Amino acid sequence: MPRLVFEIGTEEIPARFFAGALEQLKSLAVERLAAARLGHGEVRVYATPRRIALIVEGLAERQESRMREEQGPPAPRAFNADGTPNQAAIGFAGRWGVKPEELQVKPTARGDYIFAIFKEEGKSAVEILQELLPALPPALSFPKTMRWGTGSLRFARPIRWLVALLDNTVIEFDLDGLKSGRETRGHPVLHPKPIALASAADYETSLKKAKVILDQQDRRRALVRQLKAIERQEKAKLAEADDLIEETVFLIEWPTAVCGGFAENYLKLPRPVLMEEMKKVQGFFPLQDAEGKLIARFIGVRDGGKLNLEGIKAGYEGVLRAKFEDATYFFEHDLRVSLDKRLEQLKGLVYHAGMGTMYDKAQRLRELAGYIAEKLGLDAPTRAAAERAALL
Repeated sequence: MPRLVFEIGTEEIPARFFAGALEQLKSLAVERLAAARLGHGEVRVYATPRRIALIVEGLAERQESRMREEQGPPAPRAFNADGTPNQAAIGFAGRWGVKPEELQVKPTARGDYIFAIFKEEGKSAVEILQELLPALPPALSFPKTMRWGTGSLRFARPIRWLVALLDNTVIEFDLDGLKSGRETRGHPVLHPKPIALASAADYETSLKKAKVILDQQDRRRALVRQLKAIERQEKAKLAEADDLIEETVFLIEWPTAVCGGFAENYLKLPRPVLMEEMKKVQGFFPLQDAEGKLIARFIGVRDGGKLNLEGIKAGYEGVLRAKFEDATYFFEHDLRVSLDKRLEQLKGLVYHAGMGTMYDKAQRLRELAGYIAEKLGLDAPTRAAAERAALL
């Protein structure tokens, strides 16, 4: 049974776009193959930063045949007085490839009509896919889409190539001026040349040779193995890493993790500041000791191989040092002004026309906190604490 590979090659798509897109693509493919009466086996969807791929195993070579029923003119107008078919019936029968005597009369809500009932032979899978595949990309929705060039198609990022292979046959179609073919792309640095696929069966292995791990679960396993190896080496643990692992999987095609460090004096910054700079800003994995305290080490993940990895690590450390310097300045600068003094500054900031300033809003919030504390029967110190917290 034939194997279908459909790859949408793009510029780099944001990691957060993929979960919804892959779910949609699989659902749409299953639904539209069923509507086209094309039997198939397993359907899988994959993504890397520069591609979204659909693989269908065991696709039928032809769509299933079906009995088709077409309604013709009213029966009284289709037959002569002696019951023989007249020209209206003969013409209708000829249009649908049946003999006049094979026409059937069936009752409808508007009276008796003649019907042509015949077997419709299924089209080839290639014919069906030439219409089905180009309709999939426009049907995918993303948090944000864009247009590029002079075309009208909208997608998460510009589409740069299309692979459409049924075994070794190219499913030829045009999508907004871009023609489908058999050329995919490897890693942009480690294997920048296009790859001509001889067959759909070669897809995953050809990409792996070109330093692209197609399956996001395989990439995740490769990434986690490297992270755990560094944990053992550093005798430390990842700090709150699950969400960053899931994001990183869709930022890379060939993960290589490296451990870096920073000056311990930066550890005087509050944990949320350190975590924000490492995880959210730079995409680094913070490390902590057995007691859960951050240490002056982190893991960066490169999308590429080990060439000049020391230089990459030095670059990571330099960038993080600059970020920590900025964070130190702003944190220490903020501490010079108390929250009480900042509260006064809210008097000059309008909250909403007709509702006063942000200071007025803070006062209302303080009163509400006191009201709730009173209704809950809280003691005076607790009520005072609640009011002050609400005010600040």
